[in-house]
Amino acid sequence: MASEPTAADIERTSLEEEVRSDPGVTLASRVLGGDVVAVRPDGGD
Repeated sequence: MASEPTAADIERTSLEEEVRSDPGVTLASRVLGGDVVAVRPDGGD
């Protein structure tokens, strides 16, 4: 039985969709080993 997605799961899915929509970020993701890392211009977490 599947459990409900957590906030972290939802955020990761959102980040992965954003990565796929930006070719430059997709390339960087591949270069960095495929880990999705959120980088925000305001320096926030």
